[in-house]
Amino acid sequence: MATTLGAESFGRREELLHGYVKTYGMATRVRIEFGSTKAYGRVADDLEHPYGWNNGGHAEVEALAEQLRPDRTYHYRLVAWNEAGTSFGKDMTFRTRRANGG
Repeated sequence: MATTLGAESFGRREELLHGYVKTYGMATRVRIEFGSTKAYGRVADDLEHPYGWNNGGHAEVEALAEQLRPDRTYHYRLVAWNEAGTSFGKDMTFRTRRANGG
């Protein structure tokens, strides 16, 4: 199960995106997709854990979205998949800072 969590600004061109994944102990791949629309188009990170994470098969994940344009709204979501299927976190948005720092 994939759950999209919040985002943290790292300046005008970077954003740290957070999510939570429940793997049920299975080998699981995880990525955070982002882009200017719900079509996304870019991947902030593509992670794999062959044993399904410790702590009962769940973990918080984060990935850095880079090379963003200032003063833009971006959509993002967490995606996780394993032998049980694919799970999509809900679509969320963040807005980058303006170029003048405001």
